[in-house]
Amino acid sequence: MRTKNMKKILAFVLVVTILAACGKDEFQTKPQIKIISVSSEVLPKPSSGETYFTTITLRFTDKEGDVDSSLIFIRERLNRRNTVPVASAKFTVPEFPSQSEGEIAVNLNNNQLSQGFTEINIPGTGGQVEADTMKVSFVLADKKGNRSDTASTTIVVIR
Repeated sequence: MRTKNMKKILAFVLVVTILAACGKDEFQTKPQIKIISVSSEVLPKPSSGETYFTTITLRFTDKEGDVDSSLIFIRERLNRRNTVPVASAKFTVPEFPSQSEGEIAVNLNNNQLSQGFTEINIPGTGGQVEADTMKVSFVLADKKGNRSDTASTTIVVIR
């Protein structure tokens, strides 16, 4: 009888230990990022100087909590014609108290997203231009120069 109960208790302890180990999010020295939301994946065509924004919210983790160096922003046009090599920029992440996890909100407007890309005319339409479809990616660096993997989303900019 004792042996049966001990086996049950041992099995229960083993299952709880495995579940506890799987549930832990171990932070790594290399920052980790993922996109958790995009406020708008399609930006409308601006008229008379209007500017439209999208906010991309990133969630980060970093074992040392020293993520306040730079955020690399990469744009890649996905249109089939006139594709352009990747264009990137580096943003400085504002200083904030050391923390191992948090969120970064990146506000981008239609001009920032399509800057440097020439318009693609649609043949036979009398001058209509194709919407820019692009992959927007981010890489986060920490103070020691460790870089995260790339987090990406697709955005359509109509201009």
